[in-house]
Amino acid sequence: MHNIITSHGGHITVYSEPGVGSTFNIYLPTAASSPLATPAESEKVTGGEEHILIVDDDNQNTTMMYDMLTQLGYTVTVANDGADAVNLFISKQSDINLLITDFAMPNMNGAAVVQEIHNVRADTPAIIMTGFGAALSVEKMHTLDIKSVLNKPFTRHALDRAIRHALD
Repeated sequence: MHNIITSHGGHITVYSEPGVGSTFNIYLPTAASSPLATPAESEKVTGGEEHILIVDDDNQNTTMMYDMLTQLGYTVTVANDGADAVNLFISKQSDINLLITDFAMPNMNGAAVVQEIHNVRADTPAIIMTGFGAALSVEKMHTLDIKSVLNKPFTRHALDRAIRHALD
């Protein structure tokens, strides 16, 4: 969360008092202008029926993604770390159509997860999610055949567009 806020020019303050609780204040800069919807955002969200493997060490993110994707009609399998994702993929590889993985995770980052899954089945399309901006070079994305990078936070429309780009 901290990285997402600071990458958008914001900051967090915390006040804590034992026995009373804590208060977190999040400050984000205002935009010069903020259109209600760009033409791309007003396009219909299409969804699909494919099976997607989501990998993220943050349970809030996986819960949110699971809810969004199942509402769009996808079958979703969730893994909370890279090793778990690779093992799930090995056991369900014929069913999984797409990998969506967080980039920054302990023990095995998203690029390593993509590489391990491509060692099992090279034609598996992959999308990287990141709260760190441009964490992957264009060369690394090409080498790993990563279809899209989603910068957190992202909209349901941006997620749908990245999925359809990767699968269609």
